[in-house]
Amino acid sequence: MDSPAADILLRPATAADQLSIYNLVLRHRLNPVDLDWRRFTVAQDTTGRLIGCGQIRRHGEVDELASLVVAPDQQGRGVSRLLMQALLAQGRRPLWLVCESHLRALYQRYGFTEARKPEALPLYFRAGYWPLRLTVGPLLAVQGRYVAYMVLQDAAAVRQAQGE
Repeated sequence: MDSPAADILLRPATAADQLSIYNLVLRHRLNPVDLDWRRFTVAQDTTGRLIGCGQIRRHGEVDELASLVVAPDQQGRGVSRLLMQALLAQGRRPLWLVCESHLRALYQRYGFTEARKPEALPLYFRAGYWPLRLTVGPLLAVQGRYVAYMVLQDAAAVRQAQGE
């Protein structure tokens, strides 16, 4: 992957970004619940268009990296890498995420490992998904899609995964 484009600006979201955040998340069929702009970091291009976003949700003592999306026409430019770096700097450890199973390798590059046993998940994740969860080997089905629960334990894992 090339280095991220210099014409991408990362910034904290503002109230004016709320609708764009919501639309990006819906377009990617992610969970549209609890999209509070105050938790988001957004990426915009030189025209001011919002081209990506992500958030750190706090669930008591548990942090979750969530809603990481990049506009389809901007994928491959390093936008998600810039957003990941910014979000990883904000999140407390352990940092959790839920992703579609085919994205596991992407998050493993940043030091995340898969939590394969539902009982190992923080209570927030177990309580939130139990009515829809079916155990299928190491994968879980949530709303008909296979997902993986992943965790990042510490900053050293990130540096090691990125070859620093």
